[in-house]
Amino acid sequence: MTNSTSKPVLSDTLNEPKKNTIEKISISGVGNAALGTLAANTATAFAKEIFATENNKPATKKDIQELKDLINTRYFEVNNMSTDAFGNKPYFDLSTNKIVYYNEQLQRFELPFMDV
Repeated sequence: MTNSTSKPVLSDTLNEPKKNTIEKISISGVGNAALGTLAANTATAFAKEIFATENNKPATKKDIQELKDLINTRYFEVNNMSTDAFGNKPYFDLSTNKIVYYNEQLQRFELPFMDV
């Protein structure tokens, strides 16, 4: 059947391609996108801080510097020994593998005084 009127048939209007609309950039749209990104990044960083264990966190420059200082340290304080008769604190010397005492008055390390 043909339609004698000039009105389009319903099926003809459904098959017509729709024109694409060009979205305009607005200041409010840019602001909303920026706020959304900021909120998402903040939430992600907060979640990582809460749920990440100390073993899984990356080493910082400060951590690496502390390790370098520790490796280059020659004397380590011995905490499970008492001071000598002069009140000097015991230290372990890594280069000689011996216990030495730090004399604060002379500001030097000395071997322990042995009783004969």
